[in-house]
Amino acid sequence: MVEAAQRIAGEFARVGEAVEAMRGTVLSGAQQLDFACEALALRYPGQEAPPVQPAQWLERRRLADVGDDVWRTFNAIHEHALRGGVCGRTAAGHAMHARGIRAIRETVRLNAGLWRLALARIGR
Repeated sequence: MVEAAQRIAGEFARVGEAVEAMRGTVLSGAQQLDFACEALALRYPGQEAPPVQPAQWLERRRLADVGDDVWRTFNAIHEHALRGGVCGRTAAGHAMHARGIRAIRETVRLNAGLWRLALARIGR
């Protein structure tokens, strides 16, 4: 039990260091769009044209997410990817409203993938 607790504590420290590095790394507008494009490909795998535009996922819903650093950009993209709520168009051109993710497996897949995309922007 002690060993497991120490291992978990070490993971929390690494997560905290990563978040601080994300807060200290500013992204240009083009870099933010690249992040959003990669996140859309992750959220809508196999779709040539996702139903929403990358810029829509960069819109901040919360005041705390306003800013150009990796952490705030990650949070904005994460919220759109998992909660949905963005209006777009299907491949056939019909209006649609992106749904939130409810399946645990898909939530875990997206969380892990988005975290990797964010870490890639700080060089980890």
